[in-house]
Amino acid sequence: LTHDLRAPLARLRVRLALLEDNTERAGLARDTDDMERIVGQCLAFLRSEESSVQAGTPLLIADAVSGEVARHRELGQPLTMTVSEAAAACEVIIDHGSLQRLLDNLIDNALRYGAPPVEISLSVERAATLTLRVRDHGPGIPAEQRTRALEAFSQIEPARATRGSCGLGLAIARLVLAQHGGTASAEESPLGGARFTLSWPLSQNVTES
Repeated sequence: LTHDLRAPLARLRVRLALLEDNTERAGLARDTDDMERIVGQCLAFLRSEESSVQAGTPLLIADAVSGEVARHRELGQPLTMTVSEAAAACEVIIDHGSLQRLLDNLIDNALRYGAPPVEISLSVERAATLTLRVRDHGPGIPAEQRTRALEAFSQIEPARATRGSCGLGLAIARLVLAQHGGTASAEESPLGGARFTLSWPLSQNVTES
């Protein structure tokens, strides 16, 4: 269904370009953007559910995350990144495409519903377990809603449904992580804002730090 919707959306964009009323065209274009975003989220979720994880070459996680952070900064997005000494040399089993999809959804969620800057950190807090945290400076998520925030199609705020969201961004991130043996949780940061903590096993044991 979501795949088939792309053709009429493309035709709608052609018709929008022919409208003479700039105000009407701008409003309809925003609605079209929202619909395309929802279609994209649904397709990404379905592909994540259907994909099978195969053992691959361990990924040097700090370098890979740093590359993704740099890509977002090139787009003008305010991100910061810190890496502990122990995490700098850590490797995990995850393909680059999956890591990119995971981070894109977490960063997009933080910028849309939190407040900049978005802080990303990598550390090793338990033996053989890497922790990646993504924190924003927004109002945070109420304690009773944090588990639900990671569920598919959940809408913490009704207004989100009118902003091109169908509640799949965080669910995609959690699903990708689970497929690679990891876990995800939503927390309140001690410094304020929402914080998402991802933990998954290292490909080799390292000293706790």
